[in-house]
Amino acid sequence: MEDDDYGFDASKGAKYNDGLLQVIRIDKLTQIIALCDSNLLGISIITGDYNYKLKFTSLNSQVSEAWDRLKPKEKENIEKKRKILNQFEKEKPIIEYMIDERKPKHLRTTLHFNEENWNLYSEKLLQYQRCIRIYLAKHGLSSPSIDDDEGMF
Repeated sequence: MEDDDYGFDASKGAKYNDGLLQVIRIDKLTQIIALCDSNLLGISIITGDYNYKLKFTSLNSQVSEAWDRLKPKEKENIEKKRKILNQFEKEKPIIEYMIDERKPKHLRTTLHFNEENWNLYSEKLLQYQRCIRIYLAKHGLSSPSIDDDEGMF
């Protein structure tokens, strides 16, 4: 009996099925989100963009994985939160690039960090993440805990 990285015994039946693969994909996205959380304002080596943007994209991917299992009210709630976050970043940027044409080329661009916008955005992002986690757990799509005798499904 050989266990894989996720602790599944291949001798107990089909090793891969759609439900299992879905949980594995969601788990991989959860790992990416956890890495992003260590420094949300850092630059991702995966995308070359800020980690908070990678986190938001990864959360959206988790939603896509779970979409068929979500109830209409849950979908509506998630979509509302997603749209608020998208709109917020467009209207209240966290990091702005400012160009001063009077300076030499190598000194023209400066970054401006808006702490107030960041604090509001990061709180909304956390609320979005918590909402998604609740729905994933509710529909049996979260990683099992060590104390969970029921398993993933």
